[in-house]
Amino acid sequence: MKELQDLGVHVVAHGIDMRREEQRILLAVNGAMAEAYRDEIERRTRRGPEGKVLAGQSADGRAFG
Repeated sequence: MKELQDLGVHVVAHGIDMRREEQRILLAVNGAMAEAYRDEIERRTRRGPEGKVLAGQSADGRAFG
């Protein structure tokens, strides 16, 4: 966003208008929330197979091909 702003391009999307200062702060907060959500998905994805292994089951799914 900073690079586009330096080029004089104003981004207006998803209810955020980068021409206003308070919107830039909102964009930063939304970015931080999205990053935390991705981290949570990663944790849950890794937890599934780990739990299967600890229960004595195979962590792999069906083999295809």
